[in-house]
Amino acid sequence: MIKPKIIFLLAAFLLIAICSTAAAAPPSSQEANQIDPDALLLISNGDVSLGTKMGGLWVEGFTETYTSVDEVGVTAYLQHWNGNRWVDIDWETRSSQNFFMVISSFITDVPTGQYYRAKAVHWAVDDGFYESATSYSGVIQY
Repeated sequence: MIKPKIIFLLAAFLLIAICSTAAAAPPSSQEANQIDPDALLLISNGDVSLGTKMGGLWVEGFTETYTSVDEVGVTAYLQHWNGNRWVDIDWETRSSQNFFMVISSFITDVPTGQYYRAKAVHWAVDDGFYESATSYSGVIQY
């Protein structure tokens, strides 16, 4: 017969193992989202994507405006889930003057077995008016 003390220790060990595994995954509510152009005056479209390419992670973000503006830009970020929050680990910024679109993309090597997502900050400036929005990719385990 198994002693109650051993059963208690096994149950405690199992509970700790389950809780520590669940804490490592990012929140399931973290889904991809695009910007909402209906809420913006200058920016007509913008998004960010994340995928695998050439043995690493590939991030691409873009921003489009309704018409040519003084400056249009995007900063694309690769983020890593550290168990508690998303942390920026790599990024690239691109901008264009007197144009309506810009794209930023990069490939980076990262450790495998981790959770990653991409984030993009989109912005536009025209006649002194500044506008920005943020979008996120879905989460992948790489």
